[in-house]
Amino acid sequence: MESMYMKLISLPMVHTLEDTLAHVHDTTGLPWWATIMASTAAFRLFLTLPAHVTQQKVMAKRYLMSEEMKTEVLPSLQRATNQHQAMKGWSKEKATKQFRMVAAQMHQLKVREYNCHMAKMFTPIFIQIPFWVFNSIAIRNMAILRHSPMRAEVSPVEERFIQLSSEGLAWCPNLALADTSLLLPLLVGVSFAGTIFVSNNKLQMQPAVSQPKVTKMTVFLYSISLLMVPIAYFQPAAVSLYWATSGLMGVLINLVLLHPPVRRMVRIPRIPAEHSDPYNNLLQKIVSRKFL
Repeated sequence: MESMYMKLISLPMVHTLEDTLAHVHDTTGLPWWATIMASTAAFRLFLTLPAHVTQQKVMAKRYLMSEEMKTEVLPSLQRATNQHQAMKGWSKEKATKQFRMVAAQMHQLKVREYNCHMAKMFTPIFIQIPFWVFNSIAIRNMAILRHSPMRAEVSPVEERFIQLSSEGLAWCPNLALADTSLLLPLLVGVSFAGTIFVSNNKLQMQPAVSQPKVTKMTVFLYSISLLMVPIAYFQPAAVSLYWATSGLMGVLINLVLLHPPVRRMVRIPRIPAEHSDPYNNLLQKIVSRKFL
């Protein structure tokens, strides 16, 4: 396990991110706290924002496809199956089997027609999580003065460490140490929980039998957000700052994509479950403390 961890922290992608952050810092002249925040915001806007738009489009298209299947395709298919059953003397079992087989084929055709494959809904996760892990490791490498034997001669690790130690925030001037004020760790937890809250309330949910399962998953995700607070507390402040900025940008992106005019601008189809006044809905949820 130790060997695998050492390979992970020395991956070329990690070193590339270290050099990229250092280049942004040296080129712009920004202090390290601003470099981390600005770089994180730029990444979330230019890379994960399109992924979130794709996700929202697919969700809306699958909703419309589901409604078409339920109200038009399946009833017509059922009538056709009943006619064949009466004309050809099919048994109930054979008729049911034929119905399910053709329904599955129609579903696949509709998925292609709407261009809404389920895998596209996970695009933000496929993009964001690997980058989040690699960037966290890159920032932590610089903050704890970790040397890579293969880069000892070309990587000014000591210089980056000294800069991080003196270019921090007002209440946490040394980004190489943990934020003992707990402000950054708390921001990490709040931003992660905020993203979950906004995501869970972006559409009008209808009562369903599966609601308890959804609630359990929500409780689990909120628990992860709570767990991130002590984890962030034991990390260098530079890492906590990255996590907090990334989380806050996630909340901002989700909030922007709730606005109906913005959704129409990026061509997300309108669906009945869409809130006409999403921000007032979120405010009412917060006031009533209905976070689940």
